[in-house]
Amino acid sequence: MKTRMISAFAGLLLFIGILIGQSYFPIIFDITVMLLCAVALWELLNNTGLIKQRFLTIVAMCYSTVFMVSGLLNVSMVYAVAIFALVLIFYTVFFHAKTTVNEFTSAFCLPVLISYAFYSLIVLMRNNAENGLLYLFLVLCFAWASDTGAYFVGVFFGKHKLAPSLSPKKTIEGCFGGIIGSGVVSLIIGLIFNSFSNEYRINFVLLIIFAMIFSVVGMIGDLFASYIKRSCGIKDYGNIMPGHGGVLDRFDSILFIAPLFTLVISVIPIVKTI
Repeated sequence: MKTRMISAFAGLLLFIGILIGQSYFPIIFDITVMLLCAVALWELLNNTGLIKQRFLTIVAMCYSTVFMVSGLLNVSMVYAVAIFALVLIFYTVFFHAKTTVNEFTSAFCLPVLISYAFYSLIVLMRNNAENGLLYLFLVLCFAWASDTGAYFVGVFFGKHKLAPSLSPKKTIEGCFGGIIGSGVVSLIIGLIFNSFSNEYRINFVLLIIFAMIFSVVGMIGDLFASYIKRSCGIKDYGNIMPGHGGVLDRFDSILFIAPLFTLVISVIPIVKTI
């Protein structure tokens, strides 16, 4: 627990530093997200053993970088996906003797999904210049406040297992604790935002509804990540964060929440001009 808390505190300081830096140089946030994506992809493709051919991992890493840079330069990212698919297909055809269908599928689908999920964090900040930081905090809150609430409620009150074959420590009681934790912290963020903003107001009804829904979405993402780890016979995706595991261990819930949240707020805005 001590190691976990120290690691979390160090991560918080780094996060604050990045936010301060991006207020002067927005590219800092973009680069940080790209680096996180690269590490997460490496953990998923290399540490799990899903990809045994280094070339496929390298191509996937290159694709992730090209995909995000294309988005930042306002170039259609469809081209990056198409070229990536063609490279994998040509490689598979010429080296079919040592490339399994599972490897090809993992090498294509996982990088596309992971890259898009991370890129959605950049979209949140760039496409919502006035409220991008608020949306980023909400996404992190939906994931991490929910995770914290679920952990403590599960430890003290958890009796009924949620999905023992995937994550033995998760409980139904903890699930409700996570939803409450997400709602409470989201409410606090909303109150702070309204007290400091003279131009915008947040819709608290929608905020609480979103907090509950995306808390559940995050839990599903966490369970899916656990499913992959169980299938691959590993405990954590990496060890870059002592006590927490790898980047993907910390961002699994966020990667499910961020793309859906980005889509939802484009249709149902929770912040309106006064």
